[in-house]
Order: sequence, then structure tokens, then C-alpha cells
Amino acid sequence: MDYQFERRSIFLAIGIGVIVMTPFLLIFLPKYIARYLYLYNDKNTLHLLLPDGTTTLYIIGLLLLASTLILFGLRKWKFVQIITLVLSIVFFILSTMPYISIGVDGITYRKPLNFEKHQYHWEEMVEVIRYDGFFGDGFNGYGITFQNGETLKISEGKDFNRARSFFLNAVRDHGIEIIVK
Repeated sequence: MDYQFERRSIFLAIGIGVIVMTPFLLIFLPKYIARYLYLYNDKNTLHLLLPDGTTTLYIIGLLLLASTLILFGLRKWKFVQIITLVLSIVFFILSTMPYISIGVDGITYRKPLNFEKHQYHWEEMVEVIRYDGFFGDGFNGYGITFQNGETLKISEGKDFNRARSFFLNAVRDHGIEIIVK
């Protein structure tokens, strides 16, 4: 039996498939792409973390891609199709940029929706604050202040649990006091 499908049916099916697969893709896609771009290409990086907001950028990119494919299947609104396709590409590019790398020489990071890369050596840290979310504002993690006034907050999580001992040892080895709040 030979089935002949129209091109629009295939785009609709792929678009709906992307929507269905989005939660599963978000489990491994952001970390895999970040590791490929930033961990495997740098010999000094030991641990790689994703800052808050990265997953949101991936969600927006995947949903825009799905809506683009569905619109291709409907064969209507060509202008909207092009706009959603361009926006999905832009959001995928923006979602691959943020990262926090902890390495032998210090910390390197890029915040979400920011093109500027910040690189600091361990000696450039002024203070490290340990936030306990139980008593405070709900943030559970570490706040790092650098000599130029920049701050970086690293949330507790299973990814940071792997890097915590190295991070704390490096901070203590460089004589930086950890303040608990």
C-alpha cells in the first residue's frame, strides 16, 4: 500500500513532534551543547554550569521552531513564517551563549542575553557569600564579588554539587573568606 502525503502534512507532524519532544529535549540538549562548546575545547575548565534563564531561552527557541513548522504546514502567513523562523534561530543562538566555567585558573562566565565574556582569576575575588535560602530570600547558592564590582550568583543544584568541593578548596587556598548569610 503506497501512501502519498502532502508536504504540509509532514510539516504539521514534525511541528507537533517538536512540541511533544520539547520536555525531553530540555533534559539533555542545553548541557550537551554547552559542554561541546565550552568544556571540551578548553583544557583549563574542570566544571561547567548553566546559569538561570538558559533553559527558558531553549524553551522559547523550540516553541518558535514548532510554530514555524506548523505554519509551514498550513501554507498561510508567509511573512509570519519567516519571522518565526528567524526568531527561533536567534533564540537558539542566544541560548547557546550563557555558561559558567570553573577551572584551574579561575571562573569564566557569560550571562544570558549578554555577549560579553567575563574571565576572572581566583586572586581577583573579593568575597564569597553563601546564601541559605531557608532563612533569607529563597536563593540557595553562592554569590561571588570580584575586584571590579561584578557579581556572580551560582545556584545550588546537582550540577554545582559536582563542582562544589573544587570551588570551595580553590576559594580557601587563595585566602578568601566565605561569609554565610
